[in-house]
Amino acid sequence: MSTTVEVFSTPGELPFALLVVDEPAAATLRIDQTSEGRTRPVRGAIGIEPGTPVPTYEIPFNVPVSYRAELFATDGTTLGFTTPVEVTLLCEETWVHQPLDPSRAATVDLDEQTAEQIERPTPGELRWAENASLPRRIGKRRRGIVEMPLVMETHTEEQATALSSTLGDGEGNALPSVLCIRTPGPEPRIPRLLFAAIDVLTEVGVNVSRGGRLIRWTTSVTEALPAAPGLNASTLSYDDIDAAYVDYDAADDAYASYDSRDTDYSLAGTAP
Repeated sequence: MSTTVEVFSTPGELPFALLVVDEPAAATLRIDQTSEGRTRPVRGAIGIEPGTPVPTYEIPFNVPVSYRAELFATDGTTLGFTTPVEVTLLCEETWVHQPLDPSRAATVDLDEQTAEQIERPTPGELRWAENASLPRRIGKRRRGIVEMPLVMETHTEEQATALSSTLGDGEGNALPSVLCIRTPGPEPRIPRLLFAAIDVLTEVGVNVSRGGRLIRWTTSVTEALPAAPGLNASTLSYDDIDAAYVDYDAADDAYASYDSRDTDYSLAGTAP
């Protein structure tokens, strides 16, 4: 049995980790990710066969992250868990991407107004017993962040187009309005992996009328569950690589190694 986790972080390219759990005794498995005290299933890693490579773009930056797989027999009976493997993905950029289509991604700068006020409500009510001088509070579990100000800046036309695309293009590509935001920390004091529900993203051209490219994007976000982890973007295939280049020589020339070629998940879904 073996579990390998390889992290990829190149400036200007969406950082990710590549997970492979190889356990011949299992028929299928599910991989979970734990970071900052939270455990969640890895997107695209539910009910997969052992040895299947899984790229995950939902690994936070600059904090320890552990991965553990639960193994299942052919009849669905659990066979137990693998030993957790811990890694840290180093990155000093802030990335925003669409969980169901990681090719829709952009680097941004966060304005100081971002998260200047953070609210995490704990709903409840006060109930008075007869003749009591003080009430008893009946509360519910504390919720995630609500209505947090988010102010982002882009500095090039390419950045602006990429950020806008994360919410779809209005041409029939319906995408959930819950984005994955990963920050390097330590500020702002929000989860390094934040899934943010966005109703309206306002684009303000700071100096566009004067020929500049600085755009400020303002909104308020509420922490929400992303699309179900069983839903996943297209996986990379050799057909995708073939479709992206005119011939094998062009594909070979585009990468420093076969490994970098075979893990260029930006090409996923290129093939018709």
